[in-house]
Amino acid sequence: MDEAEDASAIDHGGKGRARDALLHACADTSERADLPGAPSERALTIDEVLDLAGFGRFQLRLQAISGLGYMADTAELLFVTFLLPEFARLWPHLTRAQLALVPALSALGTLVAAPLWGVASDVFGRRVVFLGSMGLMAFAGLASAAAPAFWPFVAARVLVGAGLGGALAVDFVVFVEYVPARQRGVSTMLITLWGVAGVLYVGATAPPLL
Repeated sequence: MDEAEDASAIDHGGKGRARDALLHACADTSERADLPGAPSERALTIDEVLDLAGFGRFQLRLQAISGLGYMADTAELLFVTFLLPEFARLWPHLTRAQLALVPALSALGTLVAAPLWGVASDVFGRRVVFLGSMGLMAFAGLASAAAPAFWPFVAARVLVGAGLGGALAVDFVVFVEYVPARQRGVSTMLITLWGVAGVLYVGATAPPLL
């Protein structure tokens, strides 16, 4: 069984199949003795299993999902810069200090929520926190778009900031934890490029729309 088949076995989550794949991947008896269930004093570490599995389709899909999440994060952080002048025209009775509450309170929501999301990811898992934070961002973003007045809008933006705190806490981790150790540096850089794409997206689309 070659390395691609090993990765496929692990991708589909079958513990028995993954173990059999790794047994075939090991070339000699001394390496096989390190596998779980084989006569040995030591089992393979998670990093060793990931190195044997390699970088395959599962990691590529996860990179795209995490990258799109980080792209949404950076776009969310930037877009308010373009909208503040529009807010001033939409609500002309507001002072500059009141308008400044939009990014300030959103950032406060991120600051407060990020540690809580981090603890939750250790307790419930990265996947749960990633999906939960993205879901909160999407729901609160739609609520802010439909807000009938300034203060409901600010409240929705605080919730967006809270979701952003969770996304920023796990965007990288949820992906890098499944990448072989020798490829983690490059993989982290590629996720960062998704963030740059988010900045470019907002910069290219906001001026024509506004």
